[in-house]
Amino acid sequence: MRTSNRWRFIVPAVAIATIVSGCGAGSTTKEQSNPVEQAKTGIDYNEAVELSIYASSSSFTEELFKTRIEEHVRKKFPNYKLKYVKPGSMTVPDMIATNNVPDIFLFALPEMQKNLFPNGLQYDLTELINKYNVDLNRFEPGLLQTFREVSGEGKLYGLPESTNPHVMFYNKDLYDKFGVPYPKNGMTWDEAYEMSRKLTSFQEGVSYKGVALFFRTVLSNNEDSLPLIDAKTERASVNTAQWKKQFDNLKRFYELNGMLTGYKPGSDGGTELTSFYTDKNMAAIVSPFSGYTRDGMKDMNWNMVSVPVHSENKGVGLQVEPRGIFIANTSKVKEQAFHVLMHVLSDEVELANSKAGKTTSLNNETIVKSFASEIDLLKGKNTSAVFYNKVAPSPQAPALSTNAGNLLSKEFDAVIQGNKDVNTALRNAEDTINKAIEEEIAKTRK
Repeated sequence: MRTSNRWRFIVPAVAIATIVSGCGAGSTTKEQSNPVEQAKTGIDYNEAVELSIYASSSSFTEELFKTRIEEHVRKKFPNYKLKYVKPGSMTVPDMIATNNVPDIFLFALPEMQKNLFPNGLQYDLTELINKYNVDLNRFEPGLLQTFREVSGEGKLYGLPESTNPHVMFYNKDLYDKFGVPYPKNGMTWDEAYEMSRKLTSFQEGVSYKGVALFFRTVLSNNEDSLPLIDAKTERASVNTAQWKKQFDNLKRFYELNGMLTGYKPGSDGGTELTSFYTDKNMAAIVSPFSGYTRDGMKDMNWNMVSVPVHSENKGVGLQVEPRGIFIANTSKVKEQAFHVLMHVLSDEVELANSKAGKTTSLNNETIVKSFASEIDLLKGKNTSAVFYNKVAPSPQAPALSTNAGNLLSKEFDAVIQGNKDVNTALRNAEDTINKAIEEEIAKTRK
């Protein structure tokens, strides 16, 4: 199944007042506090409420919390007090044991499965979405489908807040050196492979590499929406013809003579990204977009394009693992927390955060075109690469939390080193993932 609308970056969506009354995204606080509007929405913007917010990722610093959430919420709801719960300060079970469960969580979907479901903290937003007539068509369909699939019941326990899509970074200096045209958005894997052949060579004592891959995430987020684990049977689902196609497509890039020179066995592709900006002998790499923030990228003459796709899937890129914003079912202020969610995901706030480099989940051309306009490192870069392709919808996620992606990546690593053929690697991956599943099941029964 494919999404019908182009994916957009995740930035804050329209305020509830905008959603309900149809007001423009640029409404002022004074207008939003209008008694007539309050009567329509039932929202008291002057109510004094305290809410706590927890983000599991250490990258979501207190500074980001203030600039991306708190400052915007304060303007909309002047008497709302938001408390930042430092990432890693307490485990979710400890939060429950001490009655300190936050009202709002910011979790990547695997973290949601690991922390909300087992502890019974998930809360279905459907009732509040219906009550306030929230237009879900504002969001990229593929992302919403991913959230519904993860629930296993088609419910919305959260909404997409941000994501880390993939792009293909390239070293402009090496393309200039070899006289090869720069890559473009919309390339196929076959075109990327032919380009890699022209760029992989040995000259003046230096082994130059063409296109490399951050292959763990590329495999796990494959464009064909192939699951690692079948959600219904809770068994591995990688020893298939479709997964063989994935392995065959990617391994050929490493079969070019010289591509494994200096390669570090045991890599999941992450060291390839490091090599891209440290050794500077790699022409391009398919990588999570967040790679641009690494210090070494500042010293490179680089740009980016969209991830290559299969010709039969033209325009459909990789899956993404969005970070979601969730309300705990233990919260005593669910409606107020929902007001915060919808304001943080408003056109007004999303536009501001998009300019500051936050991706958006909204189908809003103005927000998309504004992306990263205030980020110096991305000035002059082809930021359209991030949202050029549609998002491949994620398959239904299993209830189990395993390291299936890492186990599959390990087998692919063995293939490109020539230690295993593809069929053997996929059989081994199937066995090791099933073993991990059994171990996980055994833990839950203790």
